[in-house]
Amino acid sequence: MVLNRWGMGSRFRHVQRVLWHQYMTEQGYIVFCVDNRGTGGRGKAFKDVAYGDLSQWAVHDQVEGARYLSRLPYVDSNRIGFWGWSGGGYLTCMMLLRAPDVFKTGVAVASVTDFRNYDTIWTERYMGLLTDNQEGYEKANVLNYADGLKGHLLMIHGTGDDNVHPQNTLQLANKFITLNKQFDLMLYPNRNHRIHGGNTQLHLFTLISNYFMENL
Repeated sequence: MVLNRWGMGSRFRHVQRVLWHQYMTEQGYIVFCVDNRGTGGRGKAFKDVAYGDLSQWAVHDQVEGARYLSRLPYVDSNRIGFWGWSGGGYLTCMMLLRAPDVFKTGVAVASVTDFRNYDTIWTERYMGLLTDNQEGYEKANVLNYADGLKGHLLMIHGTGDDNVHPQNTLQLANKFITLNKQFDLMLYPNRNHRIHGGNTQLHLFTLISNYFMENL
C-alpha cells in the first residue's frame, strides 16, 4: 500500500497516521512512501522541477516506486494500492487513472481534481497563471484521464470542506458516470477538510481499512 498524505510541496513525516499505518501492517500490508520530485526537503531544484505541471513527475516517480516494490520477492505485484489526502488524494486519482495496471485499489480523501477549482494563492505558486499555462493545467486535470479507471476507487469528501471544495470530487464522480465507470463515494455531511469531530475519524478509518481489505 503506497501512501501520499498531503501531496505536492510537502514530504512525508513518519508521525502522520502512524498508528493506522501500523494497524495496516499488522493486517499483512506493506506501507510504503515515495517523496516524488516536487516535494520539499531536497533542495530548490528538486522541488522546482514540478513547476507548471504538478502531475508529470509525481506520477512518474510514484510508478517507479511501485515498480521497485513489485520486484521484491515478498510483494504481490497484483495487489498494490494507493491512498492519500488532499494533494495526496489528487495523486491517488492520478495513479488509478494513469497507471491502472500498476495500482489496483485507491482511496482518495478530499481530493483536488481540477486546479482551476483550487485557491489561487497556492495553485499559482506551483502552476503559474492559467492564462499563461493552459496546457499545464489541462495535463494536471484529473478529469482528462477519467476513462483510464480500471480498479477500485473510493472517493471521500466532507461537504463542508472550505479548503478543497467538494465540487472537485463531484465533478470527477459525474465524469465517471458519463463514462459508465464504476466507483465508490462517501460524503461526510458538514465536515471540513480534516473530516473530524465526534465519531467521524473512527468511521472514516474503519471505512478506509475495510475498503483495502475487501479490494486489495
